[in-house]
Amino acid sequence: MYKRSDYGNKADDWCADLDEGIAPIAVELRTLIQKAVPDATESIKWGMPNYDQDGQVCAIRPRKGYVALQFGSIGTSLTDPDKLLEGTGKQMRHVKIHASTDIKKRLFTAWIKQAAKTNSSLGQELANSTIRKPGTRGRTISTGIRSSLEC
Repeated sequence: MYKRSDYGNKADDWCADLDEGIAPIAVELRTLIQKAVPDATESIKWGMPNYDQDGQVCAIRPRKGYVALQFGSIGTSLTDPDKLLEGTGKQMRHVKIHASTDIKKRLFTAWIKQAAKTNSSLGQELANSTIRKPGTRGRTISTGIRSSLEC
């Protein structure tokens, strides 16, 4: 299987290689994300910058003519009073940004922080909650593997 040469790298080279029409948008989003979640890890996955902190927080996805700020498994749980988030999947949502003036700094920062907080809360819940598997004689098992135990 082919492994991308940029997999796991930071986004510096990725940003430099973007089309000049969308590069400033991506750079501004990157800065916004880094300020909102300074402890998040930035790495190239699936050909785009991803930001992880106790799970995926968000990603920057380039397209022809716009950049999407993408939220994975928590996308549908984000507060979106202006109905800016798009997507039809079970969980993932994104907002399309066609120009730097489309970046709603307060709202996007709130979403990014909400995503990181949700990840942190879910991670803490999983770490603190346990279930008993029949036949384990009192040993406990993290709820994170509950689905593999149930038929």
